[in-house]
Amino acid sequence: MSCSGGIIPQLQQRKTGTSEINKRKEGRVFNQGFLSFAKYAKTRGIPLVIYLHCSISELKNKKYNVQGQEIINFVKAHQIKIIKDLDQGLKINDFRDNIHLNNQGQKRMAKIVLKYLSQ
Repeated sequence: MSCSGGIIPQLQQRKTGTSEINKRKEGRVFNQGFLSFAKYAKTRGIPLVIYLHCSISELKNKKYNVQGQEIINFVKAHQIKIIKDLDQGLKINDFRDNIHLNNQGQKRMAKIVLKYLSQ
């Protein structure tokens, strides 16, 4: 079994004949896999929280791009908890490039997540 598509989607595909957790489809703004993932978690009683990571561009603009806005709209519509980088004090020097966090940024993100989980 290859791990390239992930173990859970492959197991689901064998069981149901289709993958329940899909990747982004060509031509769509929003990744419909979010809905499948939310349904998967809900039907199994798994608490779900989405961590919305921003890029340097979004940090500078102080707002998420179209895809980020779609995720925010999705979580509101489905009552899913969300942690947004833009609300957490992330700084430009936390990045190693436009999207990836450096060691300092990873530590900051870990503190944010641990704080959330301890509530």
